[in-house]
Amino acid sequence: MKTARFIDDLLTRYYKVESYYNIDKIEDLIGKLVIGLAPHTSAGVLGRLVGFTTASVGYAHPFFHAAKRRNCFHGDEKLLVQRGDSFELLTIRELFESNLIVKNEKDDFGTEYKKINGLKTFAFNIKTRKFELADITHVSKHIAPEKLIELKTKSGRKITVTKDHAFPGRSGEKVKAQDANELLIPWNLKRPLIASKENIDLLSIADAQDIMIRTESDVFGEDVQFSHISNDLGMSYKTFTNYIYRKSYPFEIVSRFNPELIDTGNYLLGSKRDKVSIKLSITVNEDFLSLLGFYLAEGFIKKNQDNCHQVSITATKEWARRILRDKINAVFGLSRVFPGTM
Repeated sequence: MKTARFIDDLLTRYYKVESYYNIDKIEDLIGKLVIGLAPHTSAGVLGRLVGFTTASVGYAHPFFHAAKRRNCFHGDEKLLVQRGDSFELLTIRELFESNLIVKNEKDDFGTEYKKINGLKTFAFNIKTRKFELADITHVSKHIAPEKLIELKTKSGRKITVTKDHAFPGRSGEKVKAQDANELLIPWNLKRPLIASKENIDLLSIADAQDIMIRTESDVFGEDVQFSHISNDLGMSYKTFTNYIYRKSYPFEIVSRFNPELIDTGNYLLGSKRDKVSIKLSITVNEDFLSLLGFYLAEGFIKKNQDNCHQVSITATKEWARRILRDKINAVFGLSRVFPGTM
């Protein structure tokens, strides 16, 4: 009632027009016009008051609520979706079109929507101020406005949204895209527990011509003439003895002269013209999947790598570099190789 009387005072005293509500008791509001506003929009939606509820909600026709929610991402933006026990990285367009196939509803604004179940994604919980897995309850497809906003991160990644799309700010408050300066980065996602399911045998998927076997074991046995072996292999004596001094041998040589060593697993894997040595296999667990997540978010690999094998992951924050160091060590058995590197 206070709001209605305030509006009447505003109409008469400021705008110099007749008052509208003119109520004496709460029941006088029945049948009056009201304007609905969502916190992240700037256009009002007209409705008519038909009753009251003791619940702390506002009941209205779905069209009324849909008309207030005109904010969305561009269809090419990607979304991490959980389906059952597995995750998929889908564009929003792929997610919508795979669910908006039959029995769609459409409102007066041209918005197609449908209720779905069985899918989850990470959403910002305003109570805990963390990104947590939540059910995807509906999908909708809107007619895009003429102008969209492209946000660019410090690392160069881009995201396209409507100008009034709400993002969580650094302290968790809602910030419109057009006013965005520094947004909350969902680095501390609570991931579901993932049991180790399989090991990836790197030796079985790598190019045998580039593999180096790094081992302390004796590859050729005792009382052998290195000069005879080097001649037999068709390589210079210096090249051959370099393998022995460095305890790093081409895979084809070890397979020929000591194939039992391959079965023991008493060695590390490396690559020609590279000093890095890694474990023989990768366990598909939370550490490995976390590292994949970092790569999907901020990683890249050069297309032409004739003389090197390099994967890069951008990490501008110290906490991100620390997590990456721990995950790389856990997955590959690698620590810092060169001074000044991560």
